[in-house]
Formats: sequence, structure tokens, C-alpha cells
Amino acid sequence: MRDIKKIRAQMKKLEQTYTFSATMNHDMKAIIKDHIAEFESIKISNEVTVDAIDHSYVVVDHEQKLYNLINLIKVHSDEKIIVFTHTKRNTKIIREVLLHV
Repeated sequence: MRDIKKIRAQMKKLEQTYTFSATMNHDMKAIIKDHIAEFESIKISNEVTVDAIDHSYVVVDHEQKLYNLINLIKVHSDEKIIVFTHTKRNTKIIREVLLHV
């Protein structure tokens, strides 16, 4: 929430504002109401779609993680993939590696 408020404070004049969230908690709603006079909320579904998503979990040695990630992405190149990382630094490293694969 602190980061959102900081970013918003630096944006003086906005023509349009879009806020997307998988979950919309009370704090997020309060920020939207504080900064946007007129807004429209669109809720896609009340259904949880987790069952429609194919989840995978692979246990590998730390040294093999990046190698395995690259191979998984190649094998599933026609699918959408979400990769979770532990730090922003790891995210940047993975991004740089994947850009050159």
C-alpha cells in the first residue's frame, strides 16, 4: 500500500486510471475512492478458476533451477506460464537469461 501511495503521489495529472487486482481488499478500495472521483468496478466472476489451471511443482537442486526452468518453458512454449521468484533480484536475473534464450 505504501508503494501504491508513493507512485500515485508522483502522478499529478492523469487522464485515465486503471487498477487491476486478482483480489480487491478494503485498503485497495479506499485508495481508489480517495484518488478517483468517478470509477467503475468490474468483477469478472465469483467462481474460483483454480481447478481450470494445470499446476506443476518440480523439485530440483538449486544449481539446476534455471536450467530446468528454461527446459520447461521450451517444452510448454505454446502455453502461458507464471514463474514465482523469491526476490526482485532473482526476477531480474531470470528475465535477462530468458531474453537471450
